[in-house]
Amino acid sequence: MPKLKMILTRNEIKRAVDMYQKTPEGLFVARCSREILEPVMERINKKFKIENDPDHLAHALEKIIEEKLSLVDPVRIVAVTRNHTLH
Repeated sequence: MPKLKMILTRNEIKRAVDMYQKTPEGLFVARCSREILEPVMERINKKFKIENDPDHLAHALEKIIEEKLSLVDPVRIVAVTRNHTLH
C-alpha cells in the first residue's frame, strides 16, 4: 500500500487533517472527496496507472487520520473526536 505522501502533497495532507478536525462526524469522506481528492484525481490516476475512486481514497484517508491523531498522547488511551476535543 502506498504511503500517504506518495498520493497527496504536503499541503493536501494538511488540508485534509484540518478538514477532518473541523468537519462534523460522518461528513468528512464526502467533503474530502469533493474538495480535496476529485480536483487531483487525474494526477493520482496517472501516477498509479489505475482508475481510483475518490470516495474510497477519502475513506482510507479518514482512517489514517483517525489512527495518527489517536497516537497524540501515547501515555494514556485517547479517543479523538471532532473539533480538537480529546477524552
